[in-house]
Amino acid sequence: PLAPGAVAQRDGRAALTALAPLGRLDPDALDGLAALTGELRLSTRRTLTLLDLEWSELDGLRTELERLGLVVDRGSGWEGLSACAGLGACASARVDVRAAAVRRAAARSAGDPIEHWSACGRRGGAPRGAVAVFADEDRVTVEAGGPPCVTSGVDGALELLA
Repeated sequence: PLAPGAVAQRDGRAALTALAPLGRLDPDALDGLAALTGELRLSTRRTLTLLDLEWSELDGLRTELERLGLVVDRGSGWEGLSACAGLGACASARVDVRAAAVRRAAARSAGDPIEHWSACGRRGGAPRGAVAVFADEDRVTVEAGGPPCVTSGVDGALELLA
């Protein structure tokens, strides 16, 4: 998958890829994207790419995409971090994994292992081989390649992963 940032196209123009944290685009972001010129491609990896750009346009487009809440530079903690729909979107959710992911993204580096947060034991949307963090009843479990570590909540899971 393309990482956030600009790359040269074969024709000498640029393409700019942005990452939508947790794969979510709110109505304001969608309106802002619709107002941009050029071709826009969406991927299943939570990224979108603007194609056929002049290099002189990149700074302005980066600023606009950041204003819309998208990640446009490599090295973000959002790279490789995902979460299920969570509280408010799933009746099985036990914890607010979207809020936990925001906190976790601030502590991660782009090269960290793929990590998925699930708000219940079903582990919805978890990619194969990812570090798994999931809630079940009144505890949160972290599986990071070794024996599972059970904590009393999101704060404990964040501490384990730090």
